[in-house]
Amino acid sequence: MAGYLDAQGGPLADIEVELILKWLYEMAAVKEPIALSREPIVGDIEIGANIYNLQCASCHGESGEGRSAPALGNAMTLATATDHFLRYAIAEGRDGTPMKAHKDQLSDKEIDGLVAFLRTRSSGWDIPKPIPVKIPSPEEYILNPDGDNPVFNLKEDKYVSSEKVNEALKNGQRMIILDARSEVAWRQMHIPGAIPVPYYKEPEDFINDIPNDGTQIVVYCACPHAASGRVLSTLRRNGFENTAIIDEGILVWAQLGFPVRSGN
Repeated sequence: MAGYLDAQGGPLADIEVELILKWLYEMAAVKEPIALSREPIVGDIEIGANIYNLQCASCHGESGEGRSAPALGNAMTLATATDHFLRYAIAEGRDGTPMKAHKDQLSDKEIDGLVAFLRTRSSGWDIPKPIPVKIPSPEEYILNPDGDNPVFNLKEDKYVSSEKVNEALKNGQRMIILDARSEVAWRQMHIPGAIPVPYYKEPEDFINDIPNDGTQIVVYCACPHAASGRVLSTLRRNGFENTAIIDEGILVWAQLGFPVRSGN
């Protein structure tokens, strides 16, 4: 989940974020949001580490990598979740998810220790430090420029599978890959060689830099079709015919073990 605020490279102003929150409250029939303190929680880290290994690792992973539950060894998650947000989730559970309430199984001291332990993981469980990444220049847009164009049989005249795109890349075939998400999402994780062309940008911001010479262009997002669909429509409206969407999106691409790059 990348930042959507315009200051983070996203499409939304502060007031638009507030309007989305208001709409979400209404859709969830929230009468009054739960007020949580922003003060830090003091706890025994050793107690918390023991509780995590006994109670949490089976779902969240021994190294916080996430299994059947979200990854907690995530610097962005721990940078944005307050201590009392974490405490509330542990104590009360998360509605609509397998995360059950632990307030009857764990003492206040144990919950505070667990929060303190998670806070010490803010830099991750031995997660490699992201390296700087540079947005490709127009001269670098075409991957494998000496290769042949792949031939994709598109589902519904739009969609190609992650497997077929990965196979084409491994075979050194000529391609342009566009990432339709925000630039900050691209920096967090992207297919190597992909170019960030956020769906909310004006077409003129990127369309003139993309060669319209028949090179196969594939677009992806995480939705997996909403943002990439808008970029695909822009391309086809401007005369780019050899275009497709990666059907499953970047998240499934990564889950399948296909190459990704992350940075800052």
